[in-house]
Order: sequence, then structure tokens, then C-alpha cells
Amino acid sequence: MNVWGGKLLPEETKSLTFIVRANEEGHKTIFSTIRYTDGDAERKIQLTSELSVGKPKDTNIDSDSDGWSDEKEKMMGTNPYSRDTDGDGIGDPADPNPLMPEKKTPGFTSLAFLTGLGVGFLIAKKR
Repeated sequence: MNVWGGKLLPEETKSLTFIVRANEEGHKTIFSTIRYTDGDAERKIQLTSELSVGKPKDTNIDSDSDGWSDEKEKMMGTNPYSRDTDGDGIGDPADPNPLMPEKKTPGFTSLAFLTGLGVGFLIAKKR
């Protein structure tokens, strides 16, 4: 696999990243060879890496029991330990925007009070 090509000055460094996916648990040994040119000479470095593979993590864990797995909550940006990430009273799965609290509109009582004030003001003004 050709990961990087080009000149590398003596004061420069480059990083190589290897992503290894294993289908089985256990101890794995990975062998890799890096070939490079030093002046006119072609050189190679052989690397040996040891890797231990454990059990895959359970992606169905739902820490806050809201119906979304912790994995989905991380993808959505919500808090896997809170049923209502934005604290607006609507659970994350039912919330159209679980990261932004819904704006509260004045309830009937507040609206009636404001209407009463307005009517009272008009009556007082006419007198």
C-alpha cells in the first residue's frame, strides 16, 4: 500500500496510521514494511506490532432508557445519560431538535391576563 510519496527533508517527520479490524478475539501480530529512498539507495524498515483484540462493545446499551442507544446518542450529539438533553421537557427521541430547548409560548392564563390589562387600559383611557 502506498500511503505517502514525496520528499522528506532531514528535519521533517511523517506519521503513518494503520487501522486494523479483527473479526476474532485473541492476540494478533501485524507485520509491515516501509520502503523509502535515501539518496540513491532504497531502504526498508520492517515493523512488527502486537495487538490484543477483546470482545466487541455492546452497541445496544441505553444508559438513560429513552429508547436511543448510547451509540446513537453519541452520533446525534445528545447526552446518553439524560433522557432530555436540552431540558425542555421533551424526551430526546420525541424532540424535533433534542439539542435546542423548545421556546415556551405564553399559556392561556398569561394571555388572558395580558388581554385583561389591555382592555382595562382602554376603559381607563376613555374615562
